[in-house]
This record gives sequence, structure tokens and C-alpha cells, in this order.
Amino acid sequence: MEDAAPVGAAAASAASPSVADGPREDTPLFVYGTLMNEKVLFALLERVPSTRKASLSGYHRFRIKDHVFPAIRPREGGSVEGLLMTGLDAREKLIFDLFEDEDYHKVDVQVKVEACKDATQTATCYVWNASAEDQLYETWEPSTHFTEDGPVPDYVTMVERFSREIQEEGLLENTATAVDTAV
Repeated sequence: MEDAAPVGAAAASAASPSVADGPREDTPLFVYGTLMNEKVLFALLERVPSTRKASLSGYHRFRIKDHVFPAIRPREGGSVEGLLMTGLDAREKLIFDLFEDEDYHKVDVQVKVEACKDATQTATCYVWNASAEDQLYETWEPSTHFTEDGPVPDYVTMVERFSREIQEEGLLENTATAVDTAV
């Protein structure tokens, strides 16, 4: 299944200012869709960051017309299972910002970490914009909508292509100093 997500410069130019303006550097990232897949993460970052199971209350995970990846939107009584990703450097956070398109914006949310009884933690999360809400329908479940015998192999290939293109286009060069000082 081929995905129509923007790639390379198209994705970078499509990124909204709200995606570029982010929460604090040390804030973990909550992911809830294709980025929970280790093959996708490795294709994007060339490593698999540390993750913990977490959930986000007050949101629902939807399918998006013509895409294999999901979106979340606020919904009273909703809950989204995902992963809390920690230890990301400035370069990796920029890669995520470039990977998400103009239909998402970055917000701080409170997630419940599975291993920590009743504890919540602030995390960054990409939330689907209300202006594109008409593209959302039914619930997206990873075990149903993102499987190894379904869209995963083609999606990983698309992510590898995206990763090569942003490197070839020099979109990560301005983070070299930030990455060096973060170590």
C-alpha cells in the first residue's frame, strides 16, 4: 500500500510553524501510530529510542482517508494507547517535525505511564488539526491497520526514502551544533 505522505522538501515546506515551535528540549514524545513500529523508527532515525507504554486520556485515534497512518483528536472519554519515547536529541526531534505534515500540530499533553502507578508525565504529541477533521473516520488499531503482511513493508520503504531525501537536501545540517552540544 503506497502512502501519499509528503516526502523530503515537500514535507519540510509543508510543516506548519506550530510544528517547528516546540515544547522544551527534554520533553519526551508520545507516539500512537506507525511510529510505534521499531522498523519504522529505525528507518527514520537509524536507531530505536527508549520507549515505555503509555496512554493519553481525552483523545481518540482515527483512520485518515487515503493514508495508512492515524491521527488523534480530542474526544471526551477517549483514550489512546501508545509509547512514550525518551532520550531524543535535537536532530531526531527535527526529523519528527519534518516527518509530520501540515495537518498535525505539536502540543504538550499529560500521559499516564504504564509502569508508574497513577503517575502522569508531560509529553509532546502530534495532534491532527481541526481544519482537516473531515478526513478522519472510524478507529485506527495498529493490530488491524498496520500489519507486517499489510502496509508495513511499503511504509518502511517510504520512510527510508524520506530519510535519505532530508539528508541529501541538507535539511538536518543546521542541527549539527545542537546535536554535538547535546551529547
